[in-house]
Amino acid sequence: MSPDDPFERIVDEVCGGTQGAVWGQHQRRWRARGSNDRRITKALRRYWGPDADAMRVQLACEDARFVTGVVRMVGDELGLSDADRRRVGAAAVRSRLLGEGDESLARVDAAWRAWWPPPPGPTGRARLDDFLGAWRAWLDEPIR
Repeated sequence: MSPDDPFERIVDEVCGGTQGAVWGQHQRRWRARGSNDRRITKALRRYWGPDADAMRVQLACEDARFVTGVVRMVGDELGLSDADRRRVGAAAVRSRLLGEGDESLARVDAAWRAWWPPPPGPTGRARLDDFLGAWRAWLDEPIR
């Protein structure tokens, strides 16, 4: 994984920021902050190339804010490790921002569409539980 890889840059931003060394330590830690529109826009242009449609880039950047929140919520609700949060982030970026379908995410996509926008009351909570359950089932599948 290269720091210059535009896909990895987008995933870093969606998962809560880029990795950075903690002062005085040799380990790495996630910086707690939201997505950076400028960095995501730049990475999307690099990913899709110089002829990337400006409207497509702008819409994907705006969607990145929503996807960032969903990835954070899924990670928090399911108590995911950093590695699993990154898997969820990478899958969400591929399917939601870049429009690259993945058959393994069919159940997650169906649950996402059923849940969002959330209806009020117990129905909304039940759909959220189905959505989170779909992510849990996807994470429990063997990595391809």
